[in-house]
Amino acid sequence: MFHWLRDHRRKEILKEPFPAKWMEILEERVTHYSFLSSDERIHLEQLVQVFVAEKKLKAATGWKLRMK
Repeated sequence: MFHWLRDHRRKEILKEPFPAKWMEILEERVTHYSFLSSDERIHLEQLVQVFVAEKKLKAATGWKLRMK
């Protein structure tokens, strides 16, 4: 019912540039990233950007969440 709101919010999220540090993480830790085409890389970056913005990350009981 409120897909337009979600879509609008995601467009706003994607107006921000993809952080350089996140790019480093993808290049260093996602093996298949180097095999993706330019369009596929952009799509993956957009998915990551929206995921991080929309999801609340919480450590499991007894663990600490560290952001490097």
